[in-house]
Amino acid sequence: MKTLISTFAFAFVVMCLIITSTSHAQDTGTNSITSYTELGDVLARVNGTPILTKNVAPARLLQGRNLDIVRLIAPRLRQAVDQELIAQRAAAESLADSPEYAERVRELEFNAARGEVRLLAHLYLRTFPELAGVRDPQTPSEAEIVAYLTEHAVKFEGVPEEARSVLARNQMTRELSITANTAYSAWLKQRLSNVRFTVNGEAVPSAVIDRAVAATGPVRSPDADPREHAALLRHVRDMLLVAEAQARGVAPDVIAGETELVRALVLTAELEAAGHKLILGDVPGLDGLLDALRGQRPPPGAVFMTMTDLILAADARRKGIDKAPEFVKGRAAGAKSAATKRAGILTEVYYARHGLDAAAVAVSDGEATARYYWYMGKLTAKPKWGDNQEEAVETIREQLQQTRLRWKRQGYLEALRAAAKIEYMIELPTDIRGL
Repeated sequence: MKTLISTFAFAFVVMCLIITSTSHAQDTGTNSITSYTELGDVLARVNGTPILTKNVAPARLLQGRNLDIVRLIAPRLRQAVDQELIAQRAAAESLADSPEYAERVRELEFNAARGEVRLLAHLYLRTFPELAGVRDPQTPSEAEIVAYLTEHAVKFEGVPEEARSVLARNQMTRELSITANTAYSAWLKQRLSNVRFTVNGEAVPSAVIDRAVAATGPVRSPDADPREHAALLRHVRDMLLVAEAQARGVAPDVIAGETELVRALVLTAELEAAGHKLILGDVPGLDGLLDALRGQRPPPGAVFMTMTDLILAADARRKGIDKAPEFVKGRAAGAKSAATKRAGILTEVYYARHGLDAAAVAVSDGEATARYYWYMGKLTAKPKWGDNQEEAVETIREQLQQTRLRWKRQGYLEALRAAAKIEYMIELPTDIRGL
């Protein structure tokens, strides 16, 4: 009986605490902000620098939603405050002038510029009626599917009734894509017919460009060789390899065996076409493409597509497409995204300089393996780590590393916050005022 009374007493105390906590949470001032406009233009100031509302929580994410706005934006506000703290410390250390930051920003800016070029090329293709299937992939209508099934009844004999429409739609979609691919390849071949491609001033045979063109499009033609996606890159590599072998007076196979030399030759090569110049080392992921050339899986035609996009984008500008609202809007969105990524790069460089990157919390093979056996011995319900022990150990290593890195950075950021002057322009709930 005494035990039963004690249990009820404990439950009553817990209930009182919950009610008190709930009442207190409701009295934190967050209910006074019910719309996005009430947040104001500035959410916080970090050592005098404003944290703008539009950068933390764009209006489109909150307007018209029946949510606790302050609680919704609090995690994003914390991230913005921390990033500003890091940016200020990075500025004091002139990290924006560091080689590692410059290298990563160079790649970011190349990708941003290429995004603009690709958008221009895409909008340009939309001006050609014969390329409708390229700009807007077509999907067959129900009536067209019925007609297709009727016309090809023999092909679908033995196929369950409920599966016929799905199979027909997939087949028709592929056929439409192949038709679009054929039209695009013919159009692009004509556009490039008078364009001379050179590498370090030496002409690339037109047959190489023709093979690259044939492998370019929405889908690969059934009779196309998948290796031709990288026909241009492969030719450039082999051409540079032969030239180096001749200069040294050795067989090409000797140079081919010097992987790093071949890589350096390709990365520094200059591709030129229609007045556009491209240093191959500027193409993101080129190292991986070179590795793929030596493997079984054919790499994508990134080099050829990059140069093709430059040519088509120039055509687009001559037609004034760079003044079109759709392009202007897309370019603005790309610039905003690049600015956000640039700030993220600076943060990562700062963390690396201060021993707060993944290398600082490395997990050894022995530790990850020991943790794996501990889990296997203690847990009844085994986590889904992978199909084998090697994958499971690697997953455990990544999880341990991420957890340790998160805690290590959190402790560092707490010290930065304590030393900074942080002012919030909105009232935060007491349970998250420690932001």
